[in-house]
Amino acid sequence: MNNYIEKLEFKNILNSISTYCTFFLSKKMSLNINPSKNFDEINSMQTETNDAKRIIEQGDNFSFSAIDESDIFTKEIIENEIININDIYQLNIFLKECNKIKSIFKNSKKSNSLLKYVNGINELNNLIEIIDLSIDENIEIKPSASQKLKKLRKKSLSSYESLNKELNKILNNKNYSNYFQSDSIRYISGRSALELKSEYKNKFKGILHGSSSSNNTSYIEPLTTIDLCNQLNDYQNQIKEEELKILKEISNNIFNSQTNIKENIDLSTNIDLIFAKAKYSKSINGTINLKEKDSHHLKLIQCRHPLLGDSAVPIDIEIDDNETSVVISGPNAGGKTVALKTIGVLSLMSQSGILLPCSPDSKIPIFKDYFVHIGDEQNIDKSESSFSSHISNIIFTLRNCKKGSMVLIDEIVSSTDPDEGLALACAIIDYLSNKNCKTVITTHIKGLVEYGSRKKWCKNYSVNFDLEKNIPTYKLIEGIESNSFAIETSKNLGLPEEIIVNAKKNLSDDYLQYKSLINELNTQREGLKKIKIDLEKKESQFLKKEKVLKEKIQKLDLEKQKILDEHLLEKKKELDNFKKEIKSIRQEINTSEEIKEVKKKIKKIEKTNFTLNGSDTLKYEYRVGDFMQLENISSTAKLIQIKSKNIGIFQIGNSIMELPLSKVLSVVKNYKNKTTTSYNTKIDASDYELDLRGFAVIDVKEILEKFLDNSLLSNEKSCQIYHGIGSRSIENEVHRILKETKFVSKFSAHNDRKGVTVVNFK
Repeated sequence: MNNYIEKLEFKNILNSISTYCTFFLSKKMSLNINPSKNFDEINSMQTETNDAKRIIEQGDNFSFSAIDESDIFTKEIIENEIININDIYQLNIFLKECNKIKSIFKNSKKSNSLLKYVNGINELNNLIEIIDLSIDENIEIKPSASQKLKKLRKKSLSSYESLNKELNKILNNKNYSNYFQSDSIRYISGRSALELKSEYKNKFKGILHGSSSSNNTSYIEPLTTIDLCNQLNDYQNQIKEEELKILKEISNNIFNSQTNIKENIDLSTNIDLIFAKAKYSKSINGTINLKEKDSHHLKLIQCRHPLLGDSAVPIDIEIDDNETSVVISGPNAGGKTVALKTIGVLSLMSQSGILLPCSPDSKIPIFKDYFVHIGDEQNIDKSESSFSSHISNIIFTLRNCKKGSMVLIDEIVSSTDPDEGLALACAIIDYLSNKNCKTVITTHIKGLVEYGSRKKWCKNYSVNFDLEKNIPTYKLIEGIESNSFAIETSKNLGLPEEIIVNAKKNLSDDYLQYKSLINELNTQREGLKKIKIDLEKKESQFLKKEKVLKEKIQKLDLEKQKILDEHLLEKKKELDNFKKEIKSIRQEINTSEEIKEVKKKIKKIEKTNFTLNGSDTLKYEYRVGDFMQLENISSTAKLIQIKSKNIGIFQIGNSIMELPLSKVLSVVKNYKNKTTTSYNTKIDASDYELDLRGFAVIDVKEILEKFLDNSLLSNEKSCQIYHGIGSRSIENEVHRILKETKFVSKFSAHNDRKGVTVVNFK
């Protein structure tokens, strides 16, 4: 009773796919495709078909069309069985095409879902070589198949030539010139014979092998050629034995490779079917349709019925997760039934791994069952009326449908009293909604349309009608009920004008007013549609302009950044010169008088070589708490205090240092600080100190020298350096550097704190 495959004409789709199959086994398989209900399997099939379509579009292809239908692909091969030479030849073509499939995918750089099939194909090159050496393109065993066969065929040819030479000698003998009907040589049951006139058969020495139907010609083998013919037959028999021996040897090789061959047959059948789906999908401009887990959202966008080709009018229809039903109204021959079939057949195609002729944004859930009521359901054998058959089938649907089922009903309860039909239709659609089925119903019952419009779980659609041209447009429109346009349709079909006029007179005023309102709403809808299109056009233009502006801003930002980078580079060069000056000055310091002189030089350098004031200052807005990358320091620093316009106090590891803000290379965003130690950020002149605990020995020289330089520039009298005790490696490095620094007058261990050195400047 649930013959949805037939009702939705899905077999026609499968027939079309079968024409694209090149292997007879995949052709048979294509006609028996059953839609899957498994989420992973459906998505896998969709991906495979889409990947195959991509390969076809690249120009790569294969074909098993040269292979004839043969038992070798389906039967079990028995040991020592001699396989027919034609079957061996067909198998050889198949194995070569399997290799071609592998080569296509080897050359493909992109990953492909079909690799699981292709990688399983066995390359049986040894078997191919054996067959190629033995069987030629005329499906005959080559003389080179064995040395013995080569010699036998040579001897056979020589024997045949000798026999023919002797027979021609007899034919040309003048003594027998009137004996023969013709100069033809016949071979009858392996014997050579000449066509002799029957009246001379007793005068010619030979063996009679038969005569013509008129008995005018007798076929006689001359006695002189009997031995030659026997010799030829002997060679022929030996050749047959040798050929059978060769075929048996090939057959045994095939038997030994039988498991691998069967794997290749199964895999190639599947691959050929997938490519057939892809070719069909390409012919209908199909797009991939992947399922969403546990989704019940049906959304078809610009969908066309695949059997109608380019002439099909695309439709849009949607039933979201919170909705269960759609009611479609509109004129006869307006496309309601086609819309039903389109929804049904696309769902079947999607669950069968066939790409869909619709927008890639379309969504179709997985349906567990299909219940389709389209066309005449009357059962004459049971003497049922159309209404009884229709209701009987709906009863079957109501008993068997469940959540996840698709129900398609064309012209629900139309063959009965309109009032009672409306009551039944409303009750049925309610029942199906309660069962959480996805239901699409077509109807001319206005009350059902109005009933559906009052339900949150139901949507109304209508097929549109062109009032000016007086023809249906086949477009599906959401939200407004459509007239049936029965009178207009009947007029177009040729109903006499007199009847049309009388029919219009019989329409009630209420109906005419209702119809006028519907037409007015349709006109308003068209107006809104034009406004929507205009707004979408303007939105598109706005987005384009926005894109251009963003590109310009981005370009300006890049130029700005380039200027800043160049300026920063220039300042860094100035800074490097400044460092060199300081370094040379440090080497000159020996006395307090020299220190005073050095300070004067520093002030002079500040004025002439390295000005960070006014317009030359890089205006960065630093904030306390920012993490920063500092010049020549690998560790990330945290700004804990801004001491002045150009000086900041930084926490680097366990150390706190006062450095110029010009040392900042960049601000590190979203930096996760792993240090939990807290510090006193209030540093007085009397507490000028450096904490080197936690630093590597290799970093100490750079940090300490900069600290000492800053001390000199800041006119500090003394400072404290925290280096800890441990292995004393940090302490030794600190003392070594202090000894080499000429403006350090003395240094000594702290009186109260261990691991601290107090430094006094000159």
